Amino acid sequence: NANLAGNVIGTAEGGLNEVSSLLTELSIANLIGLVLHVGGGTTALLDLLDLLVVAVVIYQFLRRRDWLAGAGWSTLALLVSLAWLVPWYIVWVLPLAALGTSLRLRRATLAFTVFLMLSFIPATQLVMAQLKLSTMDGSASQASLARQQKLEH
Repeated sequence: NANLAGNVIGTAEGGLNEVSSLLTELSIANLIGLVLHVGGGTTALLDLLDLLVVAVVIYQFLRRRDWLAGAGWSTLALLVSLAWLVPWYIVWVLPLAALGTSLRLRRATLAFTVFLMLSFIPATQLVMAQLKLSTMDGSASQASLARQQKLEH
């Protein structure tokens, strides 16, 4: 029963309700929020990015060209909208970019792959610490860190 599964996952320690409110330091949502000075990946910004995903999906559906490329662009938009972003999520879009006919999608996927790899290597974190750059200074980031610490204990 889907209802039972949702209730169990939603109420379990570290369930979907908790995990969906966490931010990774260099997620696109968090970076956009910091650039816009709204406190990082806030709920309002994440909702706006969700609307962007819906718009991309509708646009790709209405174009009715290469469905693989449309699915790839939609998946890439989804990745951009995520608050909790980790490098292996790129595998969601890689097959679509490889099999589709869109060269722009392949280039965008490659660029996003490079961004993800660079943002998660320890050297990047070390350089950011030495330059005293923190992307977890925003209000949403601080709330996410507090929730993450709660889940770890």
